[in-house]
Amino acid sequence: MVRVMGAYVVSSRGRGKRNTKGKTLCSEIDKCNGLGLIAVLVDICQSVFLSPVFMTPRLAPFCLSLVIGLSAMPTGVAAQGLELDELRAGVFYHSAYGGFLPTGNNWDFARFEDIKFAALFASPDIEAFHWIGSPRIEVGTTLNLQGRENLIHANLNWQIGLFDTPLYLEVGFGAALTDGALDGAARPARNMGCPLNFYDAFGIGAHINETTTVTLRYEHISNLEICSPNDGLSNVGVMVGVKF
Repeated sequence: MVRVMGAYVVSSRGRGKRNTKGKTLCSEIDKCNGLGLIAVLVDICQSVFLSPVFMTPRLAPFCLSLVIGLSAMPTGVAAQGLELDELRAGVFYHSAYGGFLPTGNNWDFARFEDIKFAALFASPDIEAFHWIGSPRIEVGTTLNLQGRENLIHANLNWQIGLFDTPLYLEVGFGAALTDGALDGAARPARNMGCPLNFYDAFGIGAHINETTTVTLRYEHISNLEICSPNDGLSNVGVMVGVKF
C-alpha cells in the first residue's frame, strides 16, 4: 500500500518512497485499483479546486460528482485496476472558437489564460474495450486563471499512429462538468444552459522520444441543445506529456 497525494493506492511494483513532506509517494505510480483512483481524485478535488491559488470553489461539487461517476465504472475495469499510461500538462487559449468543429474563421485568440492537466490510463484488457478499438481512459481539467469558465472531464481517448512516423491523431469523447453561467451572462462569458455537458477533443501530436509527447489539442463542450441556451465552449492549446 502506498500513498499518492495523501490517498492510499495499490501499487503494482511494491513499496513507494517517502518525500520530504513525510508523505509516501509511489516511485512508479503506474497502477491503482478503482478505490485508489477515487481516493486520489478526492484528494485532487480538495487540493486543487478548493485552492486559493485557483479560486474555483464553485467547481468543487462538480469535481465530487465526477468522482461519484467514476466510482460507478464497470466492475471489470475497477477490479482489474487502471494502469497510468501518461500525464499531461499544457496551456490553452480560452473560448478560442465560436462553434463545434473548427472548420470556419470564427477564431478568437484574445484569451491566453487556461492551464490544463490530464491523466491517461491504459485501455483495460476487457472485451468491451477491445470491441471499440481499445481507447485509453482520460480524466482531466481545464482551469481559467481569469475567473472565467472552468471544466473537468472524463472521456475515452483514441490515439491513431500515422504510418511509420512519430506523429499521431487523437479523438476523445465523454462528459464534462463546468462552473460556467447557465444563462444571462454577458460576453465574453458563455451561457452553458446546464452544468453537465458532452465533451469532445481532437488533436495531432508527436512522440518526441519514448517518454515524451507533444500534442496540439482542440476541446469542445456543449449540451447538444438538451438545455437552453447552448453557447458551448471551445479551447485550443498545446500539452506536453510524460509516458510511464
